This record gives sequence, structure tokens and C-alpha cells, in this order.
Amino acid sequence: MATLQGELAELLVRPALEELVDRYLFVVLTDPVRPIDAMRRLQRRFPFAVRMEWQPAGGRLDDPLTYPSSGAIRDDEEIACHFVADCRGAGPVDAECSLIAEAFTAVRGKEETR
Repeated sequence: MATLQGELAELLVRPALEELVDRYLFVVLTDPVRPIDAMRRLQRRFPFAVRMEWQPAGGRLDDPLTYPSSGAIRDDEEIACHFVADCRGAGPVDAECSLIAEAFTAVRGKEETR
């Protein structure tokens, strides 16, 4: 198994990596923000990419989570968006915010019919 390390955009276009297309790969992404749908994108170029980790430069993974204290009550959508930001290193994009809002609306609707 070969190991690749770098930012996703670079790994997807670097010509020198063409020789690894038919190898099993462990990929370490160093993007400052966790790329959306990274494994699927990697597997388009490297069909045998079997493992991936996100290890941003600067060690973001060691930073403490910044969830609000119990005194700072937030609504469900705000908590979910904060969770995405902590996991990815950046908040959700507009499409993700819409999906989060739709999900909570659907759940609230089901709870009201009980």
C-alpha cells in the first residue's frame, strides 16, 4: 500500500502520481479545511484508494472542540452547524445549511404528529 500526502486539489492533478493509479493507497489530506466528498473524488482518479485521513497542517485535530457551554443554549440547527465547523474546520456551505434546516423541520413535523 502506498501513502500519499498533500492537499486534495494537488493530488488530483499532479502528473507524477499517475504511476499510482493501480495501487492501493492510504491518503493523508493536509487541506486546512476538510474537503467535501474527498474520498469519492480521490477514487475517481485512484480507484484503489482505500483509506483516507484528514490531518491539516498546524494540527487542527488536536485543538479542543468549541461546543457551547451549557449556559449558552442554542437551537438545534445552530448546534448542528457548529458541529460541522468543528469537524471540517469551516462552517457548512449554503446547500448544507438548507439540508440541515430541512432535516430539523422534518423531525419537528414528525414529533408534532405524535
